[in-house]
Amino acid sequence: MPEQELDPEVLAQTRREIGRLMAEVEQLANQEMSPADFAPEFLRRAQAALAAKAAALWMRTPNGNLVLQSHINLHTVGLDGSETARP
Repeated sequence: MPEQELDPEVLAQTRREIGRLMAEVEQLANQEMSPADFAPEFLRRAQAALAAKAAALWMRTPNGNLVLQSHINLHTVGLDGSETARP
């Protein structure tokens, strides 16, 4: 498979956008926010930075169980538990 060449301007623009999103995450982290308020804001920016179709943030409880804290578009990748959601 031939290697794709990246447009330097597109690459630079993508890097700037990711940098902007990470700066927003830094600002969020420095605010007084509850984990319930922080999680969806963080996840939205992480999803955008990764150009992901869906995203989920899991937290570990004190006894070690995982609990879904926030999610975006899980139905689009078939992870919402419904059979009809699968692509």
